[in-house]
Amino acid sequence: MLVYKVKILNYEYTIRWILISYDKIQFRAVGMYCTTCKPIVENQLRNNKGIKKIDIDYMTDRVIIEFDL
Repeated sequence: MLVYKVKILNYEYTIRWILISYDKIQFRAVGMYCTTCKPIVENQLRNNKGIKKIDIDYMTDRVIIEFDL
């Protein structure tokens, strides 16, 4: 497991990465407290090349990213 701290629009998130498969990762973005956080994180992630699908559950802090390889 890899742990990172990232800042998105003045919000700091602790990220714990877990590899699910060669084209999918899951991580916890600790610090999402409301539905407003979900589109902010989604928009920031979508700006990265190669992302196929993003699934965010702010209640559990879980984010799953599927890559277009």
